[in-house]
Amino acid sequence: MTPAVFPDSPSWPGAVLALLVGLGLAAGAPAQPHTAAPPDGLERLQQGLAAVEAGHPDAARPVLEALFDEAAAFYTPDLGSVAYWLGRAHADLGAPDQALRVWEAGLDHLDAAGRFDPRLAEAYFERVFSDSLEAAYGRAADLYLRLLETADTLADTAARPILRRHIARILPLVPESERRTLGRPVAPNGFGILNPDRDAVDLRPGAGARAALWWRRRPDPVLATGRHERIEEHLSRVAYARAHFPCAACATGYDDRGEIFVRLGPPPRAASITFDDSRLLDILLHPNAPHISRRDFPKNAVWYYPDLGHPYGRFVFIDNGERYQAGGLFDLIPLSLRTAGGFSRRSAMLATMRDMVIVHIYEELQRTHTGIGDGPGSGSAQEIYQEARLRMAELATQESAYEAAPASPVPTEIQQEDRLYAVEQRLRVPEQHTNVFEEMEDLPVFFRLARFLDADRTTRTELFWTHPAGTFEDAPYLVDFYAAQLDRRFERRAMDGRSYPPARLDDPQSMSVSTFTLRGDTATYHLRLQWLQRPRRERSYSIDSLQALNPDPAVLEMSDLLPALMPEIAQTGGGIRLTPYPLPRIRAGMPLALYFEIYHLRFGPDDQTRYAVEVAVERRDAGTLQQLYRDRTRRTAARTDVEGTTSTAREYIAVDLSDVHGAESVTVTVRVTDEVSGQEVERSVQFDVFNR
Repeated sequence: MTPAVFPDSPSWPGAVLALLVGLGLAAGAPAQPHTAAPPDGLERLQQGLAAVEAGHPDAARPVLEALFDEAAAFYTPDLGSVAYWLGRAHADLGAPDQALRVWEAGLDHLDAAGRFDPRLAEAYFERVFSDSLEAAYGRAADLYLRLLETADTLADTAARPILRRHIARILPLVPESERRTLGRPVAPNGFGILNPDRDAVDLRPGAGARAALWWRRRPDPVLATGRHERIEEHLSRVAYARAHFPCAACATGYDDRGEIFVRLGPPPRAASITFDDSRLLDILLHPNAPHISRRDFPKNAVWYYPDLGHPYGRFVFIDNGERYQAGGLFDLIPLSLRTAGGFSRRSAMLATMRDMVIVHIYEELQRTHTGIGDGPGSGSAQEIYQEARLRMAELATQESAYEAAPASPVPTEIQQEDRLYAVEQRLRVPEQHTNVFEEMEDLPVFFRLARFLDADRTTRTELFWTHPAGTFEDAPYLVDFYAAQLDRRFERRAMDGRSYPPARLDDPQSMSVSTFTLRGDTATYHLRLQWLQRPRRERSYSIDSLQALNPDPAVLEMSDLLPALMPEIAQTGGGIRLTPYPLPRIRAGMPLALYFEIYHLRFGPDDQTRYAVEVAVERRDAGTLQQLYRDRTRRTAARTDVEGTTSTAREYIAVDLSDVHGAESVTVTVRVTDEVSGQEVERSVQFDVFNR
């Protein structure tokens, strides 16, 4: 059994939380971009380009260096930038550091000139990740996103092939329902692998922008860094796959092993099944047995992810002479043994040899813990081998072909197992898996949020969070909370955070609720929330497609409902003191109240506002077999009429929960009707019911 070696996963916190600065590779670069194009610039770029492609970088370098010194931002959509080709010349001459310096300086000059070369961007971020230059990961990932976002609109002839390559690498990560928005559907093979051939990816219009948006919508693993570590992890995996599992005929640039590596990361267990066991060879090399060579056994790799879709995390790859392709256990059997069958002595011997190969495969899977075998190898292998040796000796003495019992063809059980295993694997193993937080434990947190309208007509989001009692008793470490506000395009608009001492969080006298405020939203926005208790616990949430409250004074508007415990509400000095209730469950009879604000109430002829507040409590009972097709909800409602003197009202109401015992869940809806304007608005909040 041959072990396999893969790169270590990022460690915590060094490779993840380190606040890295951009790599200063362009020291000494001109401060101002050279944007003026010399009259012979195109001719000189063509000359240098031709020399590079002809394999003469030494001849190309002086020509391109002179042009770069005169016009560092020189670029044409057909040929690319002088910075890209000069860097190529340096790289081909064995000077990768110099190439990277030129590429980074070229990116600066092109950016200052309002230009973008997809060749240069790709060359830069691929070199950064292939050389593991972690200090430059942030800029490289940003360039990758920019390439995706702009490639659809560029007139550059290289943009489309480059985009096709990166979309091919993203497709296996994307849920099947979303793949068709990026490219013409590519059907996976029988083992769930996409890995299309080089020209098989037909892009949809706008595929690059949608792919970039898909990435931006992914949760940011570490909010504190301001980077997107999941994208960095993806590009690092791609660089490793291209280097270690290359495939020139594949659209991705790597074979099926590379696709799984990019999707799921380094396999925790990896090996190759070899067929050099002495007991097996004793049967295969029997003097009277049909000839079979060790070269008949395919080279292979077996990867196993025990924590992903257990026990369906095994992947088998077979070397077909050109590349490694995903397969099954059946594909490990030599071709010469798959057709064994019939009445001849040769067929009987081949069938016995084949059966022993199958036994060996299962035994190796069990021994190396790269899969769970329930096939022939799960019994006593020693006894099976002994019986096979006796069978081979018996067959060797038989003179007539018909003295041998008929040998069966390849058992269909192993093929059927391969098919069923592949089906279960596609259902249970995720499209992608990150190792960024592989060493972190879950940090239990409960939270609720409520939107309010501020005086400047922007939306304020109040976040209230707590935790189960005793969460921090055994881990008295500081808890860091981070919140990122993203605009409608999922680009970060604001970032804030706070540290909470554990002594304050685990107050045994009462439930400790912490509050955090986010301000300034005016349209659709998204939130990314993260709690970190270093060194070992983490919890993240994504809340997408929140809508800012309507600031139009002509439109009745209302805040979200903020649950609070009734005894903790008090009217003091014109203000309202609240202890919010962020837990997801309530008990029957619990003294629950709801706080909310109403905006843009209209004044009547007497300068008074008049509005009605209706509260409806709807309980949903737990279903039984007899209740499945019955209405299991019950609803009660109450109405209150209110007069006021301001266009903004702040209300809190008690909610009667005496009748929710035995319910599965409760939904409370508050509807406000402006009696002057006739407008209505409502908000709802839902709870599970704790019945113990």
